[in-house]
Amino acid sequence: MTTTTKAPKKAPNPNKKYNYSLMIAHLCDDLNQGGLVAVMPFLVLHNGYSYAEVTALVLASNPASAVIQPLFGWLGDRTPRPWLMAAGIFLAGLGMAGIGLLQSYALIMVSAMVSGIGVAMFHPEGGRLANLTAGEQKGTGMSVFAVGGKLGFTFGPLVAAASLSLW
Repeated sequence: MTTTTKAPKKAPNPNKKYNYSLMIAHLCDDLNQGGLVAVMPFLVLHNGYSYAEVTALVLASNPASAVIQPLFGWLGDRTPRPWLMAAGIFLAGLGMAGIGLLQSYALIMVSAMVSGIGVAMFHPEGGRLANLTAGEQKGTGMSVFAVGGKLGFTFGPLVAAASLSLW
């Protein structure tokens, strides 16, 4: 007679609402990176920038984000700093707003970099908290967090184009 043992059923995650709150925060943060691409045609049309100039904005934003993000991770490893998430979302949005409002190409370039740095500020602490709030269900918790980023990239161009069309 063979006996099969079932894996113990995992307890439900009591922090599920936090997982989804972090997903929404991740969406808000990554809306900015996704929206940058949609802003480019408006800058060409209304500001007279070349395609090379507007493409350089992405070149300024993404490396600024990638190079500095490990610093924020290192800081969070030394002492948790969840406030970096809110500050990051704020800076990412402020940078995107500057791209739409400023007239000087140099200042628009700085705004793209500020937005990228804001995006970088959010991710290490967001990932750390998503891992903590996931409880025993790490795979599910981190997947829910990642969905927010993917939705941000997906809807960023739509939100940016709609906003620019309205204003």
